Amino acid sequence: MKNSGSILTSFVLIVAGVFLCILNGRHDLLHTIVKIVGAAFFVSGVINVFIMINHSSKRKGNSFSRIAGWLSGIGGVLLGLAMFFYPPLFTTVLVYLFGILLILGGIIQICIMAWGYKDASLSGWLYIVPVVLIVAGVIMICSDSLRVNASLMVIITGLGMILYGLNSFFGMIAVANTRQQKTTDPAQLPQEKTTDKKLAENNEDNDDFIETTEIKSTRDTAESHPASGDSIH
Repeated sequence: MKNSGSILTSFVLIVAGVFLCILNGRHDLLHTIVKIVGAAFFVSGVINVFIMINHSSKRKGNSFSRIAGWLSGIGGVLLGLAMFFYPPLFTTVLVYLFGILLILGGIIQICIMAWGYKDASLSGWLYIVPVVLIVAGVIMICSDSLRVNASLMVIITGLGMILYGLNSFFGMIAVANTRQQKTTDPAQLPQEKTTDKKLAENNEDNDDFIETTEIKSTRDTAESHPASGDSIH
């Protein structure tokens, strides 16, 4: 289930990146993006409101979580409506949102590969893409020319989303190959199986020792009985 979610996320990012690159030439592209993001905030906020209504009727969660849930839900609805009906107010800050998106994407991907996939044999070139994303995000935020060049800003963001999705696919393939090698290589068997095998061998040795001891004891007893009979006569 976890891999299915990662694959779906990567696929959605690639499709969204291609969508941004294809529609780059439209004069109202930034307004369209703001409206799409606003609709996403609105839907997410409505869902959170319904969840909080359900939780309130069942008295689930503590007071802090309920307050946070209501604020996030109502805030998402209001922000979504504002972005959808008044997109010019948000187009000026869109470059910062795209830059932060690229930076966070690069940091998250590095963390996933460094700690989430630490048992896999990942190639070093997989770390190039997240580093490029972080650098692109920083340049996008700090560069004055990118702030006024909407076309270049959208292309960079779209390419970044495509690279992130493809790099995630390659990372998951490397993890799957490593796990397959561990299941087929006897040297990579789980430690528990090796321990159970050793215990079984020790039990067999103990059984052999006990059996040998019993045979020797029986033999000694049999040899001692005739000697006792001779002494009585």
